[in-house]
Amino acid sequence: MPSRAASAAPPAASQSGSPHRPSFQWPQTQQPSLSSSQAMSSGAGSPTASLPSPSRPAANSSPNSTGTLSYPEQVVRLVNKEREKAGLQPLAISQPAEAAALVRAKETEHSFSHTRPDGRQFSTALLEQGARFRTAGENIAWGQRTPEQVMQGWMNSSGHRANILNASYTAIGVGYYRNAAGTNYWTQLFTG
Repeated sequence: MPSRAASAAPPAASQSGSPHRPSFQWPQTQQPSLSSSQAMSSGAGSPTASLPSPSRPAANSSPNSTGTLSYPEQVVRLVNKEREKAGLQPLAISQPAEAAALVRAKETEHSFSHTRPDGRQFSTALLEQGARFRTAGENIAWGQRTPEQVMQGWMNSSGHRANILNASYTAIGVGYYRNAAGTNYWTQLFTG
């Protein structure tokens, strides 16, 4: 089964993949003045809105969880290992970002884009869950079977890697959704 990944750069920069190699779609910027891995919150008040209050909720569970960690928790652990290697602070799990990431993972089954099925930007899912942030980024993927596979794909793509290693992000939410056909959908939402 083919797999794809995308992170929130210009949509013209996309590559097609084969069943054995994920394809990647560059992120979209929500405001031209921001980097391709960031979006300014239009509903969180002002650019100086308070940062999220990270917490450690129960991650969205999956029948494919292994050991004691769910797939989303495993992805967060892998993200923080990559950040540690780069000399960055670990990301805290944000309950609002995690809830929004699950919503987005389910939405990407129908619309594999940083634009939601109703035409709004991905960051509106964060706002709907009560997240407060100055900047936000999103990585999405589908088809990868394990947290290790999806992280390898994201880390091998400069746009996704930039989100994962963005020093301005302080919190993360990871969504994992497996549809009835057995296809996995993954979303990382970053806030700072």
